Amino acid sequence: MRIRFAASLAIALTACGGGGGSGGSSTPPTPTATQISVSLTREIDVAQGVTGIIWDISVKTNGVGIDTATVTVNGKNVPLKAGFVSGNYWLEYGDNGVNVWGDATYVPGTDYTVRVDMGAGVVYSDTLRAPGGFTVDPAITSVAWAHSGNVASVLVYHLFGADTYTSATLGPNPPSPIAIPASAYPTADTYELSAMVQNKKWPPGAYPGNGYFDTLVGPDTYFYVQDGYVKRVTK
Repeated sequence: MRIRFAASLAIALTACGGGGGSGGSSTPPTPTATQISVSLTREIDVAQGVTGIIWDISVKTNGVGIDTATVTVNGKNVPLKAGFVSGNYWLEYGDNGVNVWGDATYVPGTDYTVRVDMGAGVVYSDTLRAPGGFTVDPAITSVAWAHSGNVASVLVYHLFGADTYTSATLGPNPPSPIAIPASAYPTADTYELSAMVQNKKWPPGAYPGNGYFDTLVGPDTYFYVQDGYVKRVTK
């Protein structure tokens, strides 16, 4: 599956701590000892007939991965990813049109509550609504989503080639639909359209370079829910 910009944009946003809101505190916060990062993502590749969902949660205290936490999403257990980086909890779902595997879910418009029980009565929990649910008009001149987030973007590129159109990173209330100009398809060729909408925790007064989950804050903390979509276009 080749949702080219969606993953890279998500990484960029989580790394910089921006994109989800405006303004911010002028004083950087003191990072909490515990850092929790959460990404709940779906990627649909219409051309290849593949859907993938990943719940990816990392738990650290003082920079050390914690393998003893109990992690759930909407009450469903997210197991420790054995043999991987310490403190990484992972659940997935895949459907390639032949086989279906995994238990992770992604339903646009649904609230997802992530709960991390550290033991000894220490629990962190936070909730975000899943954005997305894409539709594309028959002429491939616009893309829309049923449930908005606070960041969105659209990319068109030659299949196995250069980008031909990139929308601005839209937020904090990205409009839907987004029009795709005719110049996105400059020649007769095969293109791919890749769209992403993300809902990220970004509270008022948030400081760039940091992310947020429950009461936690710091460079290794973030929480976002993201839908991605790819459609092949022949012109």
